[in-house]
Amino acid sequence: MQELCRLRSGNRIRGYRRTEEGTHFYSRDFFWWTGIEIQFDEIDPFCGIKDKNNRALFAWDVITFKRKGILPAQHYIIALTSDGQFELRKKGKTPGLSLEFLKDKTGIALVGHHFPVVEKQTS
Repeated sequence: MQELCRLRSGNRIRGYRRTEEGTHFYSRDFFWWTGIEIQFDEIDPFCGIKDKNNRALFAWDVITFKRKGILPAQHYIIALTSDGQFELRKKGKTPGLSLEFLKDKTGIALVGHHFPVVEKQTS
């Protein structure tokens, strides 16, 4: 089984890690993969969905999609709950919707990121 995640430091995306049979592969551009590790502080897991341009969507991505009868399209954050589950949230609102909500949606598009603020520990 393959595991995919995005690697970042704060708000800066450093690259991606793909794990296959216990071996890690890294890429800065999602195109060329190597065994050379990328330095990172945060991991955003792949949510299992790709957008209309075949881009993998990760926790904390902001997406939009078409909904019948609702214009303009609304923005949702793919959030990660404290128990490691994905949910869709409108900016600043909880609780969210299950990712199953996207199952029959068309035109899902990645429009940005909304990374949570992580307090740095000081000694």
